[in-house]
Amino acid sequence: MKNDRRSSLFARVAFLARQQMPILAQQLFPQGHAEGQEWVVGNLKGAPGSSLKIVLTGPKTDLWKDFATGEGGSDTVSLVAAIEDINQTEAARRLAKMLGVFHE
Repeated sequence: MKNDRRSSLFARVAFLARQQMPILAQQLFPQGHAEGQEWVVGNLKGAPGSSLKIVLTGPKTDLWKDFATGEGGSDTVSLVAAIEDINQTEAARRLAKMLGVFHE
């Protein structure tokens, strides 16, 4: 049952994050900027530059990669986990709170 709740939270968070990716990218990296369909910033710590790219719209929304380090992921949960250096379950909880999703 616990895994069902976790899967449900992940699904809700993933869905909402995809819908709000442009806003989330700005919140996570306010010093970044848009380039076409991507949000661009220096790295996961938010440094100036253009190494980290996050797809904002389209079929690849949520895809992210830091081209300097090779680190990347396919969803916003993995992005928050990388930013905060936490596991994906905790990242989903934090992202749920940012998105206003109720969770237990």
